[in-house]
Amino acid sequence: MKISEIYARIEAKNPKAQWRKACREYALEMLDKIIIGDFAPLSGESDFSEIGPSDLLNHVGARGLAWDSPKLPGIAREASFGGNFLVYNGDLAERLLSPTAYRVATHRRDGLDGEALLCSQAKALLGAIGLIREAAGAK
Repeated sequence: MKISEIYARIEAKNPKAQWRKACREYALEMLDKIIIGDFAPLSGESDFSEIGPSDLLNHVGARGLAWDSPKLPGIAREASFGGNFLVYNGDLAERLLSPTAYRVATHRRDGLDGEALLCSQAKALLGAIGLIREAAGAK
């Protein structure tokens, strides 16, 4: 399946829960980076089989990493803390938290259940990777 087709499938989803919305946004952001050409050998017409976690996370440490590798959560955390995605607490809270949780957490550094927002973002990145794989029909 082509990356542009996967993008269209994910874009068509309209999740209700804020967490699922965040995962969807990260998935689209990851695929956008491929489609607009941040990764020279890949494009929207590339096949899903040509990409890997390193392409989605834009992280050198993930090169050659298998989709089901136990190291993937650590790499997602490194990508989150490394600045490859959102870095400001306000931006993270707006994307990851429901409006009610956002109001409560506005003046605090913690996000979901007292967890740092960058850690929550790493989990959302893993959710986004799962969403991409699901849209591609990968197991």
